[in-house]
Amino acid sequence: MRDVINQMKASADPNYCQRVTADDGELGRGTRLYDGKDYFTIYDFVKAHHHFSDPEWDGEPLEPEPKASKG
Repeated sequence: MRDVINQMKASADPNYCQRVTADDGELGRGTRLYDGKDYFTIYDFVKAHHHFSDPEWDGEPLEPEPKASKG
């Protein structure tokens, strides 16, 4: 799936879509933010999130805040 998304992406970023695995390594699980990475999106093709869903704790997803323009 990652390869298909990276072939069809509009972004020039070579790390636009990455596979996330349980081997934490240096990139962790892809959820850590750093300069230039303001958010991430997880696509769960096997619906594993249903095992962890807690509407009272999670709430509804929030839209990302627009980036402030430089200049």
